[in-house]
Amino acid sequence: MRPILVVAGMHRSGTSAITGTLAALGADLPRTVLPANHANRRGHWEPQRLVELHDELLSHLNSSWCDYRKLQGVDTDAVYRTWGPRMKEAFLQEYGDVSLPLLKDPRVCRLLPLWNRVFSELGLAPRYIVPLRHPREVAASLGVRDRIGPTEALLLWARYLLDAERHTRAYPRVVVGFDALMSDWLGVVGRIAAALHLEWPVPPRDAAVDEFLSESERHHQVTSLEEQQLPTPIDVVYDTLRLLEVGPVELSRLDGIESSFAAFCETVYVAAEERSLWLAARLEANEKLLAAERTNAREQIELRNAWIKDVEERLAQEKANAVAQIEYRDALVAELSVMLEAERSNAAAQILYRDELIKQLTERDPGQEVSEAGEHTDEDGAPNAGDPAGGSSTSRKAHARLTGA
Repeated sequence: MRPILVVAGMHRSGTSAITGTLAALGADLPRTVLPANHANRRGHWEPQRLVELHDELLSHLNSSWCDYRKLQGVDTDAVYRTWGPRMKEAFLQEYGDVSLPLLKDPRVCRLLPLWNRVFSELGLAPRYIVPLRHPREVAASLGVRDRIGPTEALLLWARYLLDAERHTRAYPRVVVGFDALMSDWLGVVGRIAAALHLEWPVPPRDAAVDEFLSESERHHQVTSLEEQQLPTPIDVVYDTLRLLEVGPVELSRLDGIESSFAAFCETVYVAAEERSLWLAARLEANEKLLAAERTNAREQIELRNAWIKDVEERLAQEKANAVAQIEYRDALVAELSVMLEAERSNAAAQILYRDELIKQLTERDPGQEVSEAGEHTDEDGAPNAGDPAGGSSTSRKAHARLTGA
């Protein structure tokens, strides 16, 4: 039977690191892998079709990737009759007939009873690699990426590892510690090859693994003894798998805690669900209060805007009136200026005329008098030019014009 390498481990446990390493050694990745992102800049290496199918299947089983309860109904014939053909089809679309397919998706841990049947029907011999990382490092990483609380993250870690361990017992498998991979990947891949009876297509010395594995991509690390302490039964699972990493180990302790752990998870889940319902109800009440306050604020804003609009309209009208008054005043001033200038010009003309007339009169001989007929008389004759009341009519008119009479 054709071998298939399956990386079955918890999220954030180094599954991507070990998968990228095995791919560098010549194992065949799926055709469509999930793209890298800020949470995993070196790549996830997960087949997109299968990830989507796994999420759909978990939802059908009233679960999800972040559900730490024991999965019910996953090993039933009814579920397999519906989902088995779809899993086979998706697998063949991703891998075809490659010589050494490499499957990685943490959700596989929860669905191994189905996948083991799929592999058998496809003529594949599964060989499992189980990555192991300290639970608190996993919890810290999940907290950053998914905002999952530390208690929930530890329960989730234990559920994935318990499922992976139980459903891979009948197959060749090897537990790979994340610390060992980062410090001595050559030794790790040699141990994997020996345990799974493999020969890597690319010799490890020629593989570009050093460029791929980098401590700079490791953001969470437990260092103190206090951080390394784990609650029961998380410590039992972790200690047992650490022993399994170096050789065969008695697994009865894991079997013994399975039922009690499942019951504990149900209790915690129910309590968390009740709290979630309470928080949801509180959130709904707060949203209604906020909606009412938002409506009130909107009405106040509309009233304020209407008042502002009214003030602006009144100011605009007053401005228009002021502009009209200013324009009227300016026109009146201009008109008066024209009239004043005309009066000034007229007065100037009269003054010039008067001055000219005075000049003409003063140039005549004061000893002579001009009569109405234009004859000259002596001092004993008719009134002379020095008498404004007498003299000629011309003299009288000039005198009247000059004096304003």
